[in-house]
Amino acid sequence: MRKIILCLMIFWHPAVNAQNEVEYTTAEVKLQSKVLDEERELTIYKPVNLDSKTPITTIYLLDGEWNFSYLKGLIDLLIRWERIPNVALVSIKNINRTRDFTPSEDEARFPGSGGAGQFLSFMQSELIPHIEENHFKSSNRLIIGHSFGGLFALYTLFENPELFNGYIAISPSTWWKDKFLFKPEYQNAQIKNHPMLYMSTGEFDRGNVASNLEYYEWLRSNNLDDQMTLIYDSNNGESHFSNVSISIHKGLSHYFPGPELKNIIADTYAADGLEILKDWYTELDKKMNGRLIPPTESILEIAAELNRTSKKKEALDLLQWFQHIDPDNGNIHYYVGAIAADHGQLDLAMTHYNKALELNMPERMKTVIRKNIEKLKTDNND
Repeated sequence: MRKIILCLMIFWHPAVNAQNEVEYTTAEVKLQSKVLDEERELTIYKPVNLDSKTPITTIYLLDGEWNFSYLKGLIDLLIRWERIPNVALVSIKNINRTRDFTPSEDEARFPGSGGAGQFLSFMQSELIPHIEENHFKSSNRLIIGHSFGGLFALYTLFENPELFNGYIAISPSTWWKDKFLFKPEYQNAQIKNHPMLYMSTGEFDRGNVASNLEYYEWLRSNNLDDQMTLIYDSNNGESHFSNVSISIHKGLSHYFPGPELKNIIADTYAADGLEILKDWYTELDKKMNGRLIPPTESILEIAAELNRTSKKKEALDLLQWFQHIDPDNGNIHYYVGAIAADHGQLDLAMTHYNKALELNMPERMKTVIRKNIEKLKTDNND
């Protein structure tokens, strides 16, 4: 029967994830800006029990009246399925986006343009301090902008790179007057905080297609990609506007690394062993500063393969280390219980099975675990 327990463990693995509860609150906030000489409207979305002193990843979203509902729903989905950690969202509604997001004047085509410097001053001297003093602290900050908003994000990257740790520039207007973003001062920039830049273009993105590819190549030709994590996507079948949703999803996935670390984790473990893997993971977690998603699925797959090749002790050592990284994940305790039972370590198996029952797992899996516990009790009495 112990062999059956292991088969159950392996075959159940893809479907044992439990949903995280997402308890968030939405607040409408008005902020009087001295810099802009106007009142700005914000929508704040944050965890219900967020302590104002506990740092959290904070996303600043431009074009809030268009993009807030989508991003709110996406955040709920990704948190529920453990793809991103808890985040806070500050959504900024527009008054005059042409004025606020363009870095230089172009009165002939866009009257009233050229106010990006003022808007950046508003964000760095009023908006962000107001959020961090009155609502929540940020462990790291990400800005998301589309079209002119993407232009503003790229402008901010070079004017004040340390204001944000990540930049998602969706279909950015890199063609802006006289190739503003290609100027020599930016070519020689020193970007010390090594942010992430995710830039995307839709296949049918009008004049942005050629300009954005040229800008991406310009960044690389000037070795600016050495100073940041640079990702460029051309999204097939997307227009200038449909590119928004897919790019926000992809950009967030890049900003919060997790599943894509599987091969690195497997290779590091295979080549250097558990202790080196521990050191590597600790350094990466420190570097990410709240952005790293515990790659639990990858660890479970590696442990399952170790167990399959009769390396049960190695599998248990790996899992028992990682349970301290992701302590509330019932799948880890379930795997430890199943492997320990097969290895004859009944007390260890019972401890971890019982711990799994205390955690947020699907009821169908709790039924399996209860049956396994009863079987262990029977085997032990025999």
